[in-house]
Amino acid sequence: METITQLHETLKPYYSTIAIVLTWIGFGLVWWRQRSRWNSKEFLGQVNFSVNDFAETLRMRTLIEVDTEDVWPNKYGVGLLHALARKTTKEKPFIRLKNKDDRDYLHRAVKNTLSELCAEAFIAATMGKPITRAKYLFAITCERYPEMRTIKLRVLVIEENLLREWCGPGGKAEQLPITPFYKTRLRTLQMMYELDQKAQKGEEHELGRVEMAVVA
Repeated sequence: METITQLHETLKPYYSTIAIVLTWIGFGLVWWRQRSRWNSKEFLGQVNFSVNDFAETLRMRTLIEVDTEDVWPNKYGVGLLHALARKTTKEKPFIRLKNKDDRDYLHRAVKNTLSELCAEAFIAATMGKPITRAKYLFAITCERYPEMRTIKLRVLVIEENLLREWCGPGGKAEQLPITPFYKTRLRTLQMMYELDQKAQKGEEHELGRVEMAVVA
């Protein structure tokens, strides 16, 4: 106790200086982290929702892009998500959770966000007005292909039958003229196809499912 008291008395005149130094060290650490993320173009604090389609080529369209915590307002869940995102690779771009409860939590939040985009259609349905519905599959990813300009969390959304018709081995998507950058997304969609096929054979459902609608 005496030693602690002596140390306190010795450092007491310097406490304000120490506080300032520690504050600047904190600022420096924040700057270093932000600079590091900028250099690596890794922005895990954002999540991009994109719908994928095929016509003359593969088309990717952003539905919404928001902060991660706007989708998953739970620090534990976001921490888990970020930890898994840092482990993804080019060959394994999916955020995959072994615990079904954790996976269901992540998927429910995604479904809620996507459902908000269809609010007008769902209200129209309650009024008896015509709407068009379709079932979509989605995957939470952190793709790390060399061709990609930024690394971020992405929710890939695709209409169920479209995935099954276009993205199988030798499917119609492979016959389209697709740029090298877009081919990276096609590879991810083809991996989604494989997960969907396993689910249809009775294995665990790893892809999320959601119904979306528009006013007819």
